[in-house]
Amino acid sequence: MFNTPVYSTISLSLFNGKTWYPIPGHKDYRISRSGDILSLKFRRSRVLRPFSNQNGCKQVTLDNIRYGINALLRLVFPPCRPTPSDRPQQ
Repeated sequence: MFNTPVYSTISLSLFNGKTWYPIPGHKDYRISRSGDILSLKFRRSRVLRPFSNQNGCKQVTLDNIRYGINALLRLVFPPCRPTPSDRPQQ
């Protein structure tokens, strides 16, 4: 996959003044860069309310599976790190 971000090949939609990106493996959900989750499962789209686990980490349930907000952000927006061939020689 040539280090191409997941969201670059998919059309983006605006809702509530934010840009929403699809979550791979969950066709009825979108995520914003701020970590808000949009559900498209019902007649009216709605932003999901995250809950905290015992460690205080924010989580949401997508298709009956719990996910951490940070894990979903890393899935959709992978960190841009240089590959070993891009690093300057010392």
